[in-house]
Amino acid sequence: MKYNALVKTIQTATAQFQGRAVIALNQALVIRNWLVGAWIFEFEQHGSDRAKYGERLLETLAKDLSAKGLEICNLRNCRLLYATYPQIRQTLSAVSAALTLEITPKSSTTNSADSICRIPATPSPESPTPLPPEVLLRLSWSHLVNIIPHGKPNC
Repeated sequence: MKYNALVKTIQTATAQFQGRAVIALNQALVIRNWLVGAWIFEFEQHGSDRAKYGERLLETLAKDLSAKGLEICNLRNCRLLYATYPQIRQTLSAVSAALTLEITPKSSTTNSADSICRIPATPSPESPTPLPPEVLLRLSWSHLVNIIPHGKPNC
């Protein structure tokens, strides 16, 4: 192999793997944000101390999670993503089974992968025509924020 071919091969491989890394990172971000939205929704619907937080839940969470990049705008968009596309659950069943072991609080009495986020079986009537979960998980977070109703990219 000549030197120029070596350089070209390394550059091509680097570009291809960087592209794959970006795709994997975007998918992980979408999954994380969808799960955050599901957990917020679950807490709002069934949380035993929800009355204590009331309307200030997102503000309180944002204060506690801002160091992790979850400002109030992001949290609102996470909840909107979950509310708009609950059908992502089918695609996440294997992912959530793995995540349950790592991120479910130890004090939780729940062991089921499905219980990581209890999800309505069908979207609400206000939801757009559902995209297949496989398509949703190929979109970046910024694309999803632009297509969910009332999503705000720069709130």
